[in-house]
Amino acid sequence: MSYKSLVKNINVDTPHLGGNVKVGDPYTYCPSVWDYVISRFGIDSVLDLGSGCGNASHYFCRKGLKVVAVEGLSDNIRLSLYPAIMHDLVNGPVHTRVDLVHCQEVVEHIEEKYIDSLLASLLTGKFVLMTHAVPGQNAYGACWLHAS
Repeated sequence: MSYKSLVKNINVDTPHLGGNVKVGDPYTYCPSVWDYVISRFGIDSVLDLGSGCGNASHYFCRKGLKVVAVEGLSDNIRLSLYPAIMHDLVNGPVHTRVDLVHCQEVVEHIEEKYIDSLLASLLTGKFVLMTHAVPGQNAYGACWLHAS
């Protein structure tokens, strides 16, 4: 699988938001991981932070979970498979209470001066399921964090 032929959604007016693959990133669509986390930790509600085009939010909704999708790119909001709230973490954290915060390929776009908004948003959940890029990394890794 390659990213070469996939169409990307990037807004030149908001480069700090990064971008995404318009139809969804095939490397971050992980139903088997999501199902395990939902079952293992008894997840009933999810904040999909940086929801992109809504594939994960839509999946969570189909599983019967309460979902809050938050996205910064207006094109993603307009075309999302699942209704999303437009919010940029440079304007402050997301305020909600959920079992799980799902955050894929977002944190590498957050400038250090906005880290408090990111952390406060992540701490709205009991658990965090996050993937991120590291400097110089071509592939993306995953980690689970428990927030109390």
